[in-house]
Amino acid sequence: LWPELSIREREIVSLILAGHPTAGIARKLGLAAGTVKNHRRNIYTKLDITTERELFLQYIDATGGGP
Repeated sequence: LWPELSIREREIVSLILAGHPTAGIARKLGLAAGTVKNHRRNIYTKLDITTERELFLQYIDATGGGP
C-alpha cells in the first residue's frame, strides 16, 4: 500500500492509523514532533490529501475495511 511513500513515511502512517497522535509517534520513533509533522505534510502531499480523515478513507478503500 502506498509505494510512493518512504519506509519511514509508511511507518508513520501505520502509527497514525493505529490512533497515535503526533507527539506519541515522535516519542515512539525517537524523533522531534516537528520532524513527524514534516513527514505528515510530505505524506499528505504525496497522497494528494489534506486531512487525517482522508488518510483513513484511502486505507479503508484500499483494504476493503480491514487490517
